[in-house]
Amino acid sequence: FTRTPWWVIPIYWTPIMLGLLYLGAEYESAQVMAIGFVFGLLSWTLMEYSIHRFVFHYDENIPEGTIYQCAHFLLHGVHHFMPMDPMRLVMPPALSTFLALHILAILSCVFSMGMLHAVCAGLIVGYVLYDECHYWLHHGTSQNLYLNQLKSYHLRHHYKDFKAGFGITSDFWDKVFGTQFVNAEY
Repeated sequence: FTRTPWWVIPIYWTPIMLGLLYLGAEYESAQVMAIGFVFGLLSWTLMEYSIHRFVFHYDENIPEGTIYQCAHFLLHGVHHFMPMDPMRLVMPPALSTFLALHILAILSCVFSMGMLHAVCAGLIVGYVLYDECHYWLHHGTSQNLYLNQLKSYHLRHHYKDFKAGFGITSDFWDKVFGTQFVNAEY
């Protein structure tokens, strides 16, 4: 249930994202769809930070010995327990679909049809890029300075200070909300 290979994520979510864009085009122009898509893509960065900080790292507030603690451990704790397990670096589709449906319900109260489709498609692309980036941060290598800094930043979250550095694909929101590491070197 909690073990998922990295390649499952794009295979599962790409057809859904394309379907959303196709359906949304029935309601909105290509320009409006593009704006909604970019908005969703950029919004993902804040959602990524928020989910990681306030959901995945909520564990100190969960009563010990409860089913909630067990569920939370399976959701994210096992990843911190075994951070280099290649099968526990991306979210299983059953769980990500469950979360996505709740996000969709909230967004459907805010956006009109068409725009809703575009924003959700952008969020999905952001999510897929995030999950693939997260996998790479644990197992990839690169000559790219930015990617190597990002990898060091994320691994510092795992091995030195799990109460800081909640951004995965960037440290932007950590800087905005003051949750970057105390010592700027990473």
